[in-house]
Amino acid sequence: MKSVELKGQGGVVLRFTGSCIACVEALNHDDTVRCEMSLYVTDDGYICQRVDQPNTIDVRYRLERCEDSLSVYQFLGTEPLANYLYGYAELTVPGLRHVT
Repeated sequence: MKSVELKGQGGVVLRFTGSCIACVEALNHDDTVRCEMSLYVTDDGYICQRVDQPNTIDVRYRLERCEDSLSVYQFLGTEPLANYLYGYAELTVPGLRHVT
């Protein structure tokens, strides 16, 4: 694990020790990034970050400390990008099952 610093809405900065286990992007039709989602594991749970409209003046940041995979699911929701992140990170969430 390493020291991580994430940017939040309104200039808030969240500092923690953890490792990124998944980072995914949804693209617009012109290949610009529409949304980024990142998931970090820490000693006491997870840190989730969602960035909507990055690299624009309309950028929106959301950060959340989550104690377990269910709280990650409650924060990120069920949109296709979130479901992709859950599968990539091999998280157990309602409605999805990781099969090896």
